[in-house]
Amino acid sequence: MALGKHRLRERWFDNATHISLNKLENVFINCDDRRDQYKLGLALLIEGVLRPMDRKKINIETLSLVDDLEVCYDYPWRQLSFSTLLWSLLTAVKSTDRGGKIRQYTIYGFPMIFQMWIYEVCPQIGERFVEKLQTTYPRILNWDAHHQVHRTTILEFLNSTEVVLLPILQPREEEVEQPYVYSLYVPDDAVDVRVDALVHEFVYGGQECGGDEEDDGEEQGGQEFGGREEDDGEE
Repeated sequence: MALGKHRLRERWFDNATHISLNKLENVFINCDDRRDQYKLGLALLIEGVLRPMDRKKINIETLSLVDDLEVCYDYPWRQLSFSTLLWSLLTAVKSTDRGGKIRQYTIYGFPMIFQMWIYEVCPQIGERFVEKLQTTYPRILNWDAHHQVHRTTILEFLNSTEVVLLPILQPREEEVEQPYVYSLYVPDDAVDVRVDALVHEFVYGGQECGGDEEDDGEEQGGQEFGGREEDDGEE
């Protein structure tokens, strides 16, 4: 079984139980075994891109999974990364103190996909802050960001612009041919409890909505979804 293997850890990390991402990167660069270097590169991709959780300590089991390439290729990395992304977004939405100020938070689970998704569902943001190079597949290749945008600049734009969101991204011709497109398309009667929970937290701030309560005519305010309150540096 893949999770029972510790060969890579024993050979390249002296059987250490605590391995940092920097250590993994250094071992990968200096590895003189091409086959093991390939596997270490997969581990670096998984821990540094697909689900970067902690640069100080990687998931040791990742080394066991990549050592068995058949198991690694069949592992549901896509679902794991997506679940991690949703979990971190929910955590970010809730990251306010008692005074309502946003505390520091970190987005995990390949947040670049979330960033590119924002450009696609809100073309105004894409047109304002990045350059659209083309309309192709995969969509992540459509956009190019030349520089980081200051948090206050984004907030000023959102507060002064009536932003329009596209409710559904229609699949393009190349995407329709992909076997996973149906799992990404959300029909009218489909339910995803994770996405629903995220929307509920963002829009209603965790308060109960609906039911038989009388409407007082005021909209329930959601929590602000932003960056670091105390950090005025660039994101």
